[in-house]
Amino acid sequence: MSSTKTAPSKTDPVPAAELFLNLVHGMIEAGDNAVTALRNLAFSQGLTSKPMAIAIWRLHLNKGPLKVSDLARTIDCDTGNTSGVLDRLEEAGLIERAQHGSDRRVRLVQLTAKGRKLGAQMELDYKRTWMYRALKELSPRERETLDDILMRLNASASAE
Repeated sequence: MSSTKTAPSKTDPVPAAELFLNLVHGMIEAGDNAVTALRNLAFSQGLTSKPMAIAIWRLHLNKGPLKVSDLARTIDCDTGNTSGVLDRLEEAGLIERAQHGSDRRVRLVQLTAKGRKLGAQMELDYKRTWMYRALKELSPRERETLDDILMRLNASASAE
């Protein structure tokens, strides 16, 4: 009696452990690699911590002021740690804080001219990285699909 394995058909469900764990591992590794590359860009510009690097990058991409609370979520710090990060960036002349016009409880953060120059340099340096080259090699359709998937994953994470 021979036991032969048959290939699963397209209608057979793929066990979650096989599918999702590999995908999660890939997302974690890709995310870690991306953060490391961006952090290294910031470190090469004199920024001394990952939260400082992410804050500059996020403010540069936003092209305008952000609420401190929104920035805190981006850099994955609580409000107290965010204040310390922003203090160091402000002391370096890279950001400025202001009150929101209509709500004095809301604080805004934006890049100074020096901060915008640093963000622009980080963007130029980014265009020399493996990450930029890898994304550039994707077709426009592949980039659109990747962007859609990432947006859906981030929206799901935000909903919890």
